[in-house]
Amino acid sequence: MPETLIQPDNYSTVEQSIYAALQSYSNVHRGKGQFSQTSSHLYEKARERVLNYAGLASRKYTVIFCSKRRASILVKQLKHKNYQLLTSAEFGLPLGVCALILRKTELPEGIPHETGGGTAKLMARDWIIWSDGPAKYEAGTPAILNVIGFVKALQIIKSGNNQAFLPTKSMNDVSKLLNQDELEYVSGLELLQRVQKSFIGTDTLVPTLSNKQRFVNLDNSASTPTIKAIWETYCAALKLSPSKYSELIKQVKAICSRYLNALPEKYDVFFTSNTTESVNIVSESFKEFLKEETNPVILASISEHSSNDLPWRGIPNAAIKRIPIDKNGFVDIAKLEKLLRIYNGDNGTYEKVKIVAVTGASNVLGVCNDLDQISKLVHKYGARLLVDGAQIIPHRKVDVSSADIDYLAFSGHKMYAPFGAGVLVARKGMLHQSKEKLSEVRQSGEENIAGIAALGKAMLFYERIGFDLIEKEEQHLTKKLLKSLLEFPELQVHGLSDTSHPDFNKKLGVISFHFEKIFAHRVAKELALLGGVGVRSGCHCAHLVVKQILNISPGLEKFQRIIQTLFPKISLPGVVRVSIGLENTEEDIDRFLTTLKQISEKKKHRFSKAITEVEQFVEKAEQKVFSIA
Repeated sequence: MPETLIQPDNYSTVEQSIYAALQSYSNVHRGKGQFSQTSSHLYEKARERVLNYAGLASRKYTVIFCSKRRASILVKQLKHKNYQLLTSAEFGLPLGVCALILRKTELPEGIPHETGGGTAKLMARDWIIWSDGPAKYEAGTPAILNVIGFVKALQIIKSGNNQAFLPTKSMNDVSKLLNQDELEYVSGLELLQRVQKSFIGTDTLVPTLSNKQRFVNLDNSASTPTIKAIWETYCAALKLSPSKYSELIKQVKAICSRYLNALPEKYDVFFTSNTTESVNIVSESFKEFLKEETNPVILASISEHSSNDLPWRGIPNAAIKRIPIDKNGFVDIAKLEKLLRIYNGDNGTYEKVKIVAVTGASNVLGVCNDLDQISKLVHKYGARLLVDGAQIIPHRKVDVSSADIDYLAFSGHKMYAPFGAGVLVARKGMLHQSKEKLSEVRQSGEENIAGIAALGKAMLFYERIGFDLIEKEEQHLTKKLLKSLLEFPELQVHGLSDTSHPDFNKKLGVISFHFEKIFAHRVAKELALLGGVGVRSGCHCAHLVVKQILNISPGLEKFQRIIQTLFPKISLPGVVRVSIGLENTEEDIDRFLTTLKQISEKKKHRFSKAITEVEQFVEKAEQKVFSIA
């Protein structure tokens, strides 16, 4: 513990700031909705406040928010070692946040050590345009809420309270902390109905063209809100005695193992900062594993998120081959087997497939791949299987042992615990790193005690609601949405859209579409300004599959590269993505469809007043978050 300590009642100030941010929380990466604009603004303002705490000018310095592990990697890349490192741990807050302060001119050049998520602006099979500034080094979805709590603590300390946060006399029974809540005696449909009424932020009113409307979040594939009980668990864990940390970690690992049927005698569970970091840990391991190999091959599907694509490109001498998808978006099993036979069959080439990296469910096309069948093929031909579970884990039951998965990565922020905790499940003995490096991985992830507790609580809620019910409710809304979308003129839905298709039960509530004559970014912007509906537009960090479904030719792809290089602020073609979550209702779908119909009529609107009001909404959120006394 630090030598100087702060009064326990300062926890409430930190909690109030985070709770205020939760009222309008969304993923920070380039969203058009009022919530995403607000969270993005708060995140950038958090950098400024860290620099203010350090007494440094934002015109010369910047801040990279990251985990302890990533901070240590970045520091080794700095040429002059001229930096400051602030951590939530040094102030006694178990948030797992590090703030690396350095001159803008000192940002490392070249390829970032960890890649995926927001680290790239545009990518193709054989080239990448990296992001600018600190975003290049913040792989994956940042823990914006934890960052806000950390920054608020810095503000408290700068105000003259030169001490860190003491554990209080609050609940120190870990089992009660995780299991006890006002809904603990309900389950199934009743629990789901009561959970839907306890989401934080669902009653927030946002400015639109006509009036203020309740914000409708249809952007759950990017990130999810949280509910009261998970929030209360998070707050309780913030104040947990450090002597109880190991017990909480042990219990949440047990919950995770049970939730996934990842038998403890066969699998290790590591906590990380997000899915992206989890995949990077495995790819880093393969750099060691394949060091002596000649011409190793990695298979990855065309529909992978950049977090399960870019990390594999960093393995020296490895060739990445793409697994095609069928017309509905599923990994083409026959073509996967053909590739495995070519490389690893009895008459295979000197190149050998060492790992197959696939998404459990596409974040663009919303279909769940047959992991059992994929796994059997992969292991039949002597390779290993990594599953990016970010999209599938919150929506379908995944049995790691039954599917014989070697590595599984996912994040809490996709499953109503948006507090910076990710998970890597790895078959024992299959992370080829030294004991010291694996210890660093564990210690870094386990600094975020509050996020780990929230993730554990979320998994308990999933178990008590039941995946059969979750799937039933989601399919009902998905069918309603698809049937209506297919009636729109000049609108194309991508992937599986036939609700009578025999594989429709493998379709999540993730639907991507585009209008022939209306730019996707304009549709997303107008959904927000006309109807207060938050969706996402663009390539969704899955550039290869979006280019394929939009029929972007190689020539046009090269032209886009030139345009993005010369004019980085220009928006390129993409698709609109709607993604349904537990909080959504038929009323939400109706609002979306009504607003989309307005947009399809192509009427001109004067949005200047509404845009100004949104800017004021964002500024008020900033004041509320960072000015709470």
